[in-house]
Amino acid sequence: MCKEVSKYTDIAVQAAVYIIFLLLAAIGSKKRESLPTDKEALSELNGLRGLFALEVIVGHVVRYENSLLFPFGKFMIVSVGFFFYVSGFGLAYSLKNKEHYLNGRYILSKPVFLAAAALIVFLHYVITGLVSGVQLKFVRPDVLKCFFSSTNWYIKEQILFYLLFFLIFLFLKKRAGIIALCAATSAMVIFFYYSSMSEAWVASSFCFPLGVFVGDEFDKIKKYLYGIHGIILSILFTAFGLMTLFVRDENIFTMVVLRNMLCVGIVLGITALCGVVRLCYNKPVKLLCAVSTELYLFQFVWLELAGVVWEDYRIRLLFVLILTIAMAALFHPLFKKMRAVFGGRA
Repeated sequence: MCKEVSKYTDIAVQAAVYIIFLLLAAIGSKKRESLPTDKEALSELNGLRGLFALEVIVGHVVRYENSLLFPFGKFMIVSVGFFFYVSGFGLAYSLKNKEHYLNGRYILSKPVFLAAAALIVFLHYVITGLVSGVQLKFVRPDVLKCFFSSTNWYIKEQILFYLLFFLIFLFLKKRAGIIALCAATSAMVIFFYYSSMSEAWVASSFCFPLGVFVGDEFDKIKKYLYGIHGIILSILFTAFGLMTLFVRDENIFTMVVLRNMLCVGIVLGITALCGVVRLCYNKPVKLLCAVSTELYLFQFVWLELAGVVWEDYRIRLLFVLILTIAMAALFHPLFKKMRAVFGGRA
């Protein structure tokens, strides 16, 4: 009897997760009357970041579970690729529309802010470990090493991309800069792969230069991006990328090329969809978007803590979601103030 109850509870939880995501994506969505401008496209893609951050949290909890939620664990590389893509798009847009964009304020408001945010999250991690009495793996005397090790790979790679963008586009313009960025990304990914870094470091990296290209060339490629050409390209890249699910050999082709193709294909598909429909146009998603950085950063301490305390993923999922959203909301005013100060708006 208990097993039957547990089984039905499990199904109910899984169904609830899918329903919540579908509602968040669908509520308020409406058909577009015309194709978006680059500003509108960037705004709408930015508006999806909170939903993708939520997907990453769920994916981290369930990725090793034998449940119907396993696609969330697989989709995480696409979600991170989406973050890279929107970041690249936003940087290219700002470079086009703001005079003297690449200056000291850029360094402060991008890589320095992200590093400072990671430091705050690490201090929160240490305090949580000490107060909870749970032995967290990065609460040790070698503080600097623990800070670097505990900072998620995406944050470190995003900081690298910020610096690459600055150094390249400070000296090169337009297509020459994009070509140089693609070459630098390729070199970086090859180095990470052969340095035995985790697969996450190399699985979605090319979404960043893609975002820069789309942001820079938006007006020229818009009719292709939102037309049949963009849809076909998205389908082809996604189809080739999905081969990674069926190939057992782990090599640079399967781990880097195919996975990046998968991420690029899905990101292009989302972009094309946003040309037809305004997605997630509702208040909950807007609120999630406002704290998307905080959501991503604060999840990891609760993931580790929950993993130590509970085996049941349903309890861990509820715990991690509640605590992560609470901490994201609590620290958001501080992060917002930091952005304003580093960006010279305070």
